[in-house]
Amino acid sequence: MRLSGHRVLITGGSIGIGFALAKALHERENDVTICARREGPLDNARNMLPGIHTLVADMTSQEDLHRLVEFAGDSMGGISMLINNAGLQWNDRYGETDIDTILDHVDSEIGTNLTGLVKLTTLALPVLKREETAAIVNVSSVLAIAPKRSAPVYCATKAAVHSFTMALRYQLAESAPNVEVFEVLPPGVDTAMAAGRRFQKMSADDLATIVINAMARDKIEIYPGQARLLKALHRVSPRAAYRTVKKR
Repeated sequence: MRLSGHRVLITGGSIGIGFALAKALHERENDVTICARREGPLDNARNMLPGIHTLVADMTSQEDLHRLVEFAGDSMGGISMLINNAGLQWNDRYGETDIDTILDHVDSEIGTNLTGLVKLTTLALPVLKREETAAIVNVSSVLAIAPKRSAPVYCATKAAVHSFTMALRYQLAESAPNVEVFEVLPPGVDTAMAAGRRFQKMSADDLATIVINAMARDKIEIYPGQARLLKALHRVSPRAAYRTVKKR
């Protein structure tokens, strides 16, 4: 698909992968709106990328999701590319972490990574369907196919996003063929979420370049860097893939 002239909405766009994608698409002459939970990082992003639109929004708030779609429509005249990137990871140890803490984390993690993604996609789809060419890009994780022990709920949400993306793609191929559905399954990326973890990480900018180039070739499932190797290993020996990742 073409990668310029779009009206792009990116969740979790103020830092990390979301910001790298915002920068890459902004450089390709797209009109970009990003959202995040905090104003400070959004201010920094706006200073680094003059001309982008920003909005504070919490993916766990249905009211915020409605407001986000309305804001993008008012500011950009619609949406032709939705990038569901917002993510949250808690590293709770079941049987050790305080139970009430885990219960709070479950709500925020599932609400951000899965429920908010599904709801925002649902709200944005009527707008996307009006476009001649449109796209939904769901950023999941290679952990969708090989989970790690330190983040059970995070891995579960990414596996659910993977399944949701595939099923949505099947539906829209029939009901809205103008809306392409992509999935990005990153490996470890050098972001705040991965800080302090001792495994090979790729830069967010390198990942964004790979994603943009793959989308231009209409590659619907994108496994950047080491994720591609893990996928190949999983195909040959799932147990070996699980051993590779589980202790991260």
